[in-house]
Amino acid sequence: MRGKLTIQKRNFIIFFLVLVLFFNPILGWSAKTHQKIAKEALYSLPKEYQRKLSPYLDELLEGSVAPDRIYKDFNNHVFHVHGDKGKGPEEVREKYLEIISLIQEGKSWRLVAFQLGVLSHYIADLNNPLHTDSSKREDEFHSKYEKDADVINPKIKSELIYIKYPASYILDSIFSANRFYKDIEKAYLSGDKFRDVSKITQEQIDKAALDTASYFYSALTRGSRGTSLIDLIYDLIDYFLYIIKVSLKI
Repeated sequence: MRGKLTIQKRNFIIFFLVLVLFFNPILGWSAKTHQKIAKEALYSLPKEYQRKLSPYLDELLEGSVAPDRIYKDFNNHVFHVHGDKGKGPEEVREKYLEIISLIQEGKSWRLVAFQLGVLSHYIADLNNPLHTDSSKREDEFHSKYEKDADVINPKIKSELIYIKYPASYILDSIFSANRFYKDIEKAYLSGDKFRDVSKITQEQIDKAALDTASYFYSALTRGSRGTSLIDLIYDLIDYFLYIIKVSLKI
């Protein structure tokens, strides 16, 4: 009996370790980077929105790491340009529309802040070049690159954008980020590692922050004023535009 229990305990430990390795939260920008992006986005919003959300900064930051720590829905963190892996843009659109509904239904700003944080996570990861493609040796540099990126502080330098087409917009950001995948791969496999791509990384994290703030602004604006007929038309256009862009890779 004692031997049987020992085997059961051993099997449980092995199972637990496999789970830990499989769901390793390092597969994405680090928690520190995600929280910096979400915070930068919050304080780039118009003052009226900052006043509503600032009391719930902790909830926003918790939401920004929830997809890694709680949901572990990795397929929603990626979209491979050269392949068929990932549902990231669709998750961004669904979460964006969900937040609009929460605001229109008069749900608490605490809940809205948390869900905005969740949205920020997907947007940030989809601006990470390593979440837009794959290669045979990616496991040799993926986590290392994202850990090295901790030193970057996001900065929003442009005006926020009102986003009419949430899935199509993030898809454009994905295609843009994908241009740098090979640069990162080369830097870590045969170059000077992060030193070679620190400028690219700053640009991408800045872009992630701008996109995040723009999605925040757009969801808050539409949620506060109500959904119009033109919004519904834009939603329909976005649905078909996304399908076309994915099919044609444009």
